[in-house]
Amino acid sequence: MRRLMIILFVLTGIVLKAQNAPRSNLYTVIYNQSLEHSNFPAMIGATNVALGNNKGVQIGFGNVTYGWQSGSQFGLLNLVGEYAKGARFGIINYVGGDLSGVAFGIINYAEGNQRGALFGIVNTHLGDANGIHFGVLNLIGNSAKATQFGVINAVLRGIDGVQFGVVNLAKEVKGTQFGVINIADTYKRGMPFGLFSFIKHGGYQAVEFSTNELFPVNIALKTGVEKFYTSLICALNPDFSRPVAVGVGLGSIVPMNGRFYFNPELNYISTFQSPAASFYSIYPNFGYRFNDHFSVLAAPSLSWQNRSTGELNTPFYSLYSAGIDRHNELYIGLRFALRYYFNW
Repeated sequence: MRRLMIILFVLTGIVLKAQNAPRSNLYTVIYNQSLEHSNFPAMIGATNVALGNNKGVQIGFGNVTYGWQSGSQFGLLNLVGEYAKGARFGIINYVGGDLSGVAFGIINYAEGNQRGALFGIVNTHLGDANGIHFGVLNLIGNSAKATQFGVINAVLRGIDGVQFGVVNLAKEVKGTQFGVINIADTYKRGMPFGLFSFIKHGGYQAVEFSTNELFPVNIALKTGVEKFYTSLICALNPDFSRPVAVGVGLGSIVPMNGRFYFNPELNYISTFQSPAASFYSIYPNFGYRFNDHFSVLAAPSLSWQNRSTGELNTPFYSLYSAGIDRHNELYIGLRFALRYYFNW
């Protein structure tokens, strides 16, 4: 890594000194230079500098075009002062204007708009985007009509497309976010899919306290949008050998007349026992909203307990139970809940 940094430092120094080089075409094994009005189809050397525009290919450790570049650059450090079209392959790819084409590098950066595909550790540009991004960090300074694949995907304004990542951020979304954490100011179209999805305007955030036939005490955090949200659940049954259990869930809000709504949910909860017991539950909830913050819900429930070995847990209560075999049992019961809605 230290050697690479030394090479990049030396190349940067050569590039800066190129401004003071004689104004003539120059070809050597180490340093190649073309004038503003020269049009070489290929520049191959350790360092290639086009003092003006460049149509063609630059292949070297350092490739620099002071004007616009239409073609390809292959090197450790690729710099274009104005707009660029074509392909860039390097450690650092920098474009001072719009970037159109494909860029492969550790860092891909453009001052203007981007159209095409970026593949790198860090992909960022200050303008609009139209294309696809693959990276650890994908950052768009303006709006995007794009698909992003990364650990962190961020669009400072609106995105019309899809984000796949651990953390997805956008101001306005027309499309979908798939991630562990999804954050947006507004959803115009589409929906988020993730463990946490916080939407400031038009989102659905709630804390719920409930009881059912399996666990007398449950608390859940629900985030997303009304037509699709996810739940993180903590449950308690003091009669179990390990009383605490955790799980996840999916749900949707279907408005009915007035303050009433239908709220189907599917939950999965696992205990900390060894081996763990798994509970799968379906709740066709019916809710009534008192105001902007509180509602109550009730539902019949159908649950299935599975445990690979050991005795099955005894539910808190059940209206009906049916053993399938020694490792599986079905239950019918009731569920009641109080839900509090909040904004962030």
